[in-house]
Amino acid sequence: MVFSIVAHITGRHLFNQPIKGVEEANQLALVVMVFLGLAFTQARQRHVNIELVTSRLRPRAREILGVVSALIVLGVMVLFTVETAKVALHSVEVGEYRFGATRFPIWPGRIALPVGGILFCLYVMGDLAHRLHLARRTQEQESL
Repeated sequence: MVFSIVAHITGRHLFNQPIKGVEEANQLALVVMVFLGLAFTQARQRHVNIELVTSRLRPRAREILGVVSALIVLGVMVLFTVETAKVALHSVEVGEYRFGATRFPIWPGRIALPVGGILFCLYVMGDLAHRLHLARRTQEQESL
């Protein structure tokens, strides 16, 4: 991305010839990287965690809070995914394009949102199953 932007700016300022479609292609690449990056980050458990409160909780309460937070995140992301899928489907149906220096398709970027949402939801469901298992195991250990 950086090289294409530098080449675009250099061409525009030095030769009065910008590279057509570079801005649009980079916008598309950014959308794809961000929304597929959500799933990638979730898969590696690298999202921001604030442990100020949770570190002081008992193990069972911490696991229950983890289950509740995963359910909330899953619910929000399912809604996000469904709504962005509707928009993406419409965008594909009408062949949505951005008009600028060149005619550039918008629908691939619109598809990246629900695809990233689906992948993110799958990883959250896996995390939720793991958290439920830990909560159950913690409950068994505390009852001993």
